[in-house]
Amino acid sequence: MANAIPALTAALFENDTKDAFLRHALVVGLAGCADPAKLQELSADQFASVRLGVLLAMRIQKDPAIARFLFDPDFRIATEAARAIWDVPIPEGFASLAAASGRLGTLANESKANAPIVVLAFKRELWKNETAASSKELESAKAFNRTADEIGETNEAVGFSDHGNNYLQRLSGVVTAPADGAYQFYLTSDDHSVLTIQEVGAPKSTQAIARVDGYSDPTGWDSDSSQISAAIQFKQERNICLKHDTHKAAAEIIWQSVGSCQVDRSSG
Repeated sequence: MANAIPALTAALFENDTKDAFLRHALVVGLAGCADPAKLQELSADQFASVRLGVLLAMRIQKDPAIARFLFDPDFRIATEAARAIWDVPIPEGFASLAAASGRLGTLANESKANAPIVVLAFKRELWKNETAASSKELESAKAFNRTADEIGETNEAVGFSDHGNNYLQRLSGVVTAPADGAYQFYLTSDDHSVLTIQEVGAPKSTQAIARVDGYSDPTGWDSDSSQISAAIQFKQERNICLKHDTHKAAAEIIWQSVGSCQVDRSSG
């Protein structure tokens, strides 16, 4: 499989982060083909698009050497490394993350132009020993009315994992559009899930915009039309509450401006 590495890195360079779906597939392939030593070698590549792909592959492998990217000259790569260390988590990188915090703050102030399509921060909540037989059942699950058994925060729209089978979880946050336009949301989960939005401060405006019944492949964003929301019109700086309820393991959301190849799932 190592023979595929040159082709994968070449494709990362050619894609240049334009197509997030393709990048994700290449990253998964690279993580499966390259051992940690090879990824560390590739982390010095001269092209940022390749280094970003290598970083994401190291995230999949939970490699502590990912901390070297905290000092990458590219702000996006440095912040992606910080997210990986904190969110996966990779405890061996915590000391390096603390040491790099001042530098990252300075870079953030110099990089306002790198804002993603939609800005958000997510709250993650998990209820143990709870089940739901469908996405419809999730919408009326009484478990969500009590305090969660586990609560966390993340800058990525990715839920808890590795918690067994019988639990419900919720990702919730506020999204803000940087410009007028139509946006679409995509979700994957294992298994059932439902994605809802509402106007901030207006619970009665809640509406389901996408759902999964059964299992969806983590990379199969468009496997079923129900996983994709209709085009939703946003006014610049309009705040919308986004909530993703799911049964069991992996849960993830991405979004893009309609007609754009730029896709995001994090707050930058």
